[in-house]
Amino acid sequence: MRPHTTLLIVTLLFNLLACEHDHGDKEGIDEHYSNPRHGQFQNLFGDLSNKIIAEIGAGLGYDAIPMARLAKRVIAIDIDTASVIRLDSIAGADTTLNLEARLTAHDTPGLRPAEADGVLMVDTYMFISDRPAYLERLSKGMKVRGKLVIVDFKKKTTRFGPDVNYRVPVYEVEQELKKAGYFVEEINDTSLENRYIVVAINQ
Repeated sequence: MRPHTTLLIVTLLFNLLACEHDHGDKEGIDEHYSNPRHGQFQNLFGDLSNKIIAEIGAGLGYDAIPMARLAKRVIAIDIDTASVIRLDSIAGADTTLNLEARLTAHDTPGLRPAEADGVLMVDTYMFISDRPAYLERLSKGMKVRGKLVIVDFKKKTTRFGPDVNYRVPVYEVEQELKKAGYFVEEINDTSLENRYIVVAINQ
């Protein structure tokens, strides 16, 4: 099974679970996304008020929606049509959200030239088939000095998460970022039990 196909299946399974609850109204949205673990990476981008942040692999919007309450605009990007439709519906139901849902193909970031001040990728990087080419395309969609935050599963057996064979070791992420022309600002593989965090700057 190809990696991007696996990502699509995982996303669809999460969507099926989410359908057990109706979050089409603002009250339901607030309740569903009030968990403090949701949006836990937004502080890595600093003050969001004048920034456009893109989340690639936004899925159910657990990070995109909390950020959309603070940022100038959040672009929630995904390859799954159902996820994008759902996020678009949430944005329409809550006018306090500066949220745009955007569908893209698995091999393209889906950003316009120099569009994003920052990009967040959570549990997504490992499923990109041609990461060096993807990082180069992503760089073009980011502003100079824009911040890229990659959060992904450690290359080891954990209590939950995808098969270890799909995971990318953090040193490999660092090498690929540097080769694509990014400056690796920070690597944190201790704060989270199952995941590492890599922060890079677009040059």
